[in-house]
Amino acid sequence: GSLTDKTGATDNAYTITVTDTADSTLTAANLSTLGGKTSAAVTVTNDHTIIGTASELTAALITDDTKVLNNGGDTITVSDDAATALNATTLSAIGGETTGTVTVTSNQVISGSTSELTAALVSGNSVVVNKGGDTITVTDNANDTLQASDLAAIGLKTGGVVTVSEAVLITGTQAQVED
Repeated sequence: GSLTDKTGATDNAYTITVTDTADSTLTAANLSTLGGKTSAAVTVTNDHTIIGTASELTAALITDDTKVLNNGGDTITVSDDAATALNATTLSAIGGETTGTVTVTSNQVISGSTSELTAALVSGNSVVVNKGGDTITVTDNANDTLQASDLAAIGLKTGGVVTVSEAVLITGTQAQVED
């Protein structure tokens, strides 16, 4: 069809492959813009460094309408300004999109349940490397039972303050509770 036919809202099914040199730096904003231009797959070959805010990275790597298919070994940098409020599930979703390292470059305000914070900061396939001075809020529900060892593991991932926002029951050995 004509160019006009190919630029309408319903016929933008172009398969696109991004072939930048391995280890080059790509911005999440540019990738998500490209991903939003087509209803077909946008594939990024090679492993790169992808930089962007948590919102930009979510659009580029997770949101169906704008995501690109990355090679899987990318190094990802979350570049939000210091003290930005980030949800642990957002960070772990970004972390789950690569086998490479995901680094948060500034101290943030990170919130989530114990399990969400553990997935984002402590263990699993979706861990991100945080700056180390983040303020962390544990948002489990009132009267939930939390393990002191889980809270201590989260606390070890920051030099900042860790706050449990509700009245919860904390269980563990005396040493774990004192940590």
